[in-house]
Amino acid sequence: MKDELKYVPIMGLSFFLTEQPFVKRNYTKDKENLLKQLRNITTFHFPTTTVIFCEGTRYTEEKYRLSQAFARERGLPELKHHLIPRTKGFGLCVQAFRGKNVQIYDATLAYEGGKAPTLYDVLCGKKSDCHVYARRFPLDDVPSGSEDEFAMRCTEERTKLLTTSFSMTPLKDLMQSDQCMASLVQDSLYML
Repeated sequence: MKDELKYVPIMGLSFFLTEQPFVKRNYTKDKENLLKQLRNITTFHFPTTTVIFCEGTRYTEEKYRLSQAFARERGLPELKHHLIPRTKGFGLCVQAFRGKNVQIYDATLAYEGGKAPTLYDVLCGKKSDCHVYARRFPLDDVPSGSEDEFAMRCTEERTKLLTTSFSMTPLKDLMQSDQCMASLVQDSLYML
């Protein structure tokens, strides 16, 4: 969580008291503190969830253009619907949680029409249909030292899924029954 958020009245205090990890978004400065906070999470005597957005939380055309340029410079695939993932934080999570009974959930949303609702739309009660695609991997399925490749492969697969979803191919045709999948359509949850 961005370090500045701890100064937001009421919410910042609640984030602090619930031991949310704060970062200054400078990996060299954040690494040791973040690793310590992540290892602390594994000592809790109750289930916890750690959420990380490898692509960031805000998608803009400018960020997409920069992501494409970054991919071309490094010989990475140019993704159609995602930014190139930044995987240092993910790798740190894997490092901190290795050896624990941890599951990774790789998830994405596909909004009907390809456009996510705005905060204004949500506050006004505007209905939007979406599909939720999620897969579960045991942490041990991520080979040590290949966290970057794992995150990139998952992102590439989500891009293929969204490309197919936007072309109106039913999502259930893309999903394999041996994985944990869900499709959220018209306010109903179907487990496939």
